[in-house]
Amino acid sequence: MNHSVNSIILAACLILSPALGMAADETTPVPVSEVKTAVQAAAPAAAKPTKIGSIDLSYVGVESEFGKSAKTQLSEMKNKLQEKVLGEEKKLDTLKKSIESKLPTYTPKQREAKTKEFQSKVEAFQKLARESEEAFMKEQGDATGKIFSLIEKAVIDYGKANNFAIIVSKKDIIYSDSNNESQDLTSIILKAVNDAWKNK
Repeated sequence: MNHSVNSIILAACLILSPALGMAADETTPVPVSEVKTAVQAAAPAAAKPTKIGSIDLSYVGVESEFGKSAKTQLSEMKNKLQEKVLGEEKKLDTLKKSIESKLPTYTPKQREAKTKEFQSKVEAFQKLARESEEAFMKEQGDATGKIFSLIEKAVIDYGKANNFAIIVSKKDIIYSDSNNESQDLTSIILKAVNDAWKNK
């Protein structure tokens, strides 16, 4: 009986010994370098910061060479138009006073003729004032469109060349977290706009 028990114990030891060996292998320490490599492979790659540029559009528009030139031209045009309109207004006022002073001496037919003449002059003056304002507004709109086109091209070219995700007007930025790489590009774009204007 003892022989039989011993045989069973020996057989059990032979069967269990490979499993115990495997268990021992599983608890063998893993080299630190392998652990680091495994952790690095499992960890997600750190996201690159998003490049965001901002520009003070008003500053570039006003301080650019084109902006300054356009401002001078518009100011001169406005002064000339105002001078012309004021000159016609004075003429109209002089005519009105002349008619009023002579009105008692006019016959009904003369009064009617002078009234029509004055009304015609008033309508011509109103037309001149309206056309002068429209001409100035058109010139101002054209200048604004040109400077915007110059700025837009400079921004697109610079943004593409320097891998910017987005470039916006400075006044539109309220908040940007630390994961974003934000840069004020106003001076860079101003120089690019001036260079483009000089080379036109």
